[in-house]
Amino acid sequence: MKLFKTLFIIAAVLGLVLAASSCGESHKSSRSGTPGSSGGTGTGSGTGTGSGNGGGGGTPPAGIVLSFNYTWTVDGDATSAQLEAMKSNIARLNESLFSSGHGQQYIQSVTLRDNANNGDIRTPIDVVGSSSLKGGAYAYTSASTSGDDCYIVCGGLVDRVTFGHEHGHKEHYLAGKNSSMTSLKEEYNCSACVMAIGGQLQYCDSTNHSSQYSFEPCWEGIKHKHPEMKHVEGDYSSPSGSCPAVQVTINDN
Repeated sequence: MKLFKTLFIIAAVLGLVLAASSCGESHKSSRSGTPGSSGGTGTGSGTGTGSGNGGGGGTPPAGIVLSFNYTWTVDGDATSAQLEAMKSNIARLNESLFSSGHGQQYIQSVTLRDNANNGDIRTPIDVVGSSSLKGGAYAYTSASTSGDDCYIVCGGLVDRVTFGHEHGHKEHYLAGKNSSMTSLKEEYNCSACVMAIGGQLQYCDSTNHSSQYSFEPCWEGIKHKHPEMKHVEGDYSSPSGSCPAVQVTINDN
């Protein structure tokens, strides 16, 4: 199956963002900045689930609309200490997704497995202890020509903004309002959003979406794909409830 792969690279010496694409699409992330503020008081309800095949189960807590269950694979033999460090980092990623989604989304479960390369999220063994990939790249998301079977490639200790950016591609088809992964856009200069370079841990709306971009703000895109998700324009207050814990199962093969 042909995969769309576009890799955005930051060249530290030149301070430029370079795009290398095999299919002319832009589905990749660059370095994240310092995590910014996020939150909200969304009141969505329901038990919608995100993509992934990591297992999990049970009834999501009250207020949760989207529950994500993933398999996260490392393509080599990771040590127990490396897998435990990844597990701790996944808990932080979960908290950030919960906050940026106004308490309406979280990672319900992750099956973390080494010596495999078929996960919803994939880490090369040589960056299992890193926040980024090698060669100046930070992370990327790939999808099939139909927009299904998409996966994230990132360092084992990927930071929260970079992961939030790639997760926005994978689960919400951001940036903009899109019907599939094959029509995604990028808004690297929308500083109020996690989809920017060095953006904040939140999704932009009509009050802070950069006028540089003619397409829709990210919250409009999220609600297009997930109509049950709620957002009040301009409201970025913190969620009223606490983040549910993610269940991480380590398979050290």
